[in-house]
Amino acid sequence: MHMQMRPYGRQGFDVSTFGMGCMRLPRLTHEDGTVEVDREKAYEMIRYAAEHGVNYFDTAMTYHGGDSEAVLGEALEGGLRQKVKIATKQPFREMKTQDTIRKNLENTLKKLRTDHIDVYLIHNIQAADWENIKQRKILEEYEKFRQEGLIGAIAFSYHGED
Repeated sequence: MHMQMRPYGRQGFDVSTFGMGCMRLPRLTHEDGTVEVDREKAYEMIRYAAEHGVNYFDTAMTYHGGDSEAVLGEALEGGLRQKVKIATKQPFREMKTQDTIRKNLENTLKKLRTDHIDVYLIHNIQAADWENIKQRKILEEYEKFRQEGLIGAIAFSYHGED
């Protein structure tokens, strides 16, 4: 089977029409009720996808209690990272200061075990947040990251109704 590909906007690269989301990875529930990512099963799924033509992986700073990015980074070690595009997200509510925005990005890069993120989103903004985003010049911060080669495309996710 051959994976169908599509251009990713005007970014100059193609992505598989099937991308893998990493918000709901396999989990282990321990006797004490705590839950964690089943790393072995997650690695197997991610690697299988990457080795069979899926080249777009979506995660976020907060998925799986902050573990999703690390699991994805670990799974893609050994040459797979170079074959795929990663989209991840920093929640607007976590952008306390301009310094925090950069620290969150640096932490994400470490977890993903990469030197760049292909698509970096401001996660879960609401209509009421837009003025604050503009006043705080958050898009300008993201633009600095892009100029430094830390991120590629800049985007946002919206989960509201209006």
